[in-house]
Amino acid sequence: MNENVKTKIIELRNKGYGYGRISTELNIPRSSVSTFCKRNEIDNETIDRFAICKNCDKLIRLEIKKKTKIFCSDECRVNWWNTHQEQVNKKAIYHFDCPVCSKHFTTYGNKKQKYCSHICYIQDRYKKGGERND
Repeated sequence: MNENVKTKIIELRNKGYGYGRISTELNIPRSSVSTFCKRNEIDNETIDRFAICKNCDKLIRLEIKKKTKIFCSDECRVNWWNTHQEQVNKKAIYHFDCPVCSKHFTTYGNKKQKYCSHICYIQDRYKKGGERND
């Protein structure tokens, strides 16, 4: 491996490229790239990576080998999702009719829900006259 290739590997690694991408860019084996980087302690763990919070535009420091963060805090995440309801992909919306009050209701994420409220559940479960409906 000549000096030009070594310099190029260091440059691409500092840009955050992985071993596979560097090997295809330089047309050399992936194992050669990883061996060179490990021997010379060239790893992108030394590089600081940043992202911008989707809600408040605050700078977020990203951790290596962890999922990329979109929000700086749980408060920002909840705030953003509550103000952007139209962008939530709700696939699990179910429509039912309550067997007690015959009210039509919708529920999200629970296709086994039977009653529109806890009151209707109690009325059906513990009917008057001591009769228990299991």
